[in-house]
Amino acid sequence: LSTAGDAVNGTVGKVQASVDAYAARVNETAGSIKAGVAALLADAFKVKVPGLNVTQEDKDLVLSLVGEADEIVQAALSSVTATSSLLDQLPEKAFNMTESVNASFQAASARCQSFSAAMKELLRFFQDAASNFTNRRAALLQKTGSLHRRLPYHDASDVVFTHAALLDLTADETPAAAMARLQAALTAAQGELQGFSDSFVASFETLSDNVVDLSKNTLGASAAAKVDTAFGGATETARAVADHANAAFAQLLAGISEGAAEANLPNTGRGLSPTRGLLVAAAVLARLAAAGGN
Repeated sequence: LSTAGDAVNGTVGKVQASVDAYAARVNETAGSIKAGVAALLADAFKVKVPGLNVTQEDKDLVLSLVGEADEIVQAALSSVTATSSLLDQLPEKAFNMTESVNASFQAASARCQSFSAAMKELLRFFQDAASNFTNRRAALLQKTGSLHRRLPYHDASDVVFTHAALLDLTADETPAAAMARLQAALTAAQGELQGFSDSFVASFETLSDNVVDLSKNTLGASAAAKVDTAFGGATETARAVADHANAAFAQLLAGISEGAAEANLPNTGRGLSPTRGLLVAAAVLARLAAAGGN
């Protein structure tokens, strides 16, 4: 049991090393994060931000830190998965505790995956912003283009869906729509963050509490003390991972939010501009006419 506890501590300790290095980097580059976000958004929409002096490294930093955040969450998930597999190595007398321990590790795994999904969406946003949102528009164009090729079959749903896709395509070019998407991604990530860190700690606490209780009931005082030390150390390491990751991710998300505010994008609304509206209408009418002619 004490060997298993040491193994758990070693597994989580590797995550802690990554988290601590990441937290230090986020703290050291706080100003660059805000400037990089502001620059990415300003450049995407050709907006001038007075007094904003950034380098390409600042903009690259934003994508790097968001991507690394997801990598850390994946490492945390791997440590949860690896630790839960240790249950198979525990003595037969420990089987009665596996249900509660498994439930806590399943909850932690689900929370890791939810937070990871939120960070992936945030990364996709900044990848789109870095390309001035041309990648997103290209994907929509490809989608609508494939629908256009089916229009001669007179499928009315295709016509309506294509119209909607064209409207989305134009709307996604506006600063207001981009900011709404960013805010949604930030809100999702902020909403998942605490659950991620809390469930991560809880899974190791549950394991430790159950194993220590088992050892006290089945082992001598000296052996039980060794088990308590081993699993107690693993829990403290897991708590350090959760606390430091929570603080670093919260600082990153706050920096992103502040940087977006500094970009001061014009609030044009989600509606179409007159010129774009006419272009979309003309495109839709042309497609409908082509479909009717066939």
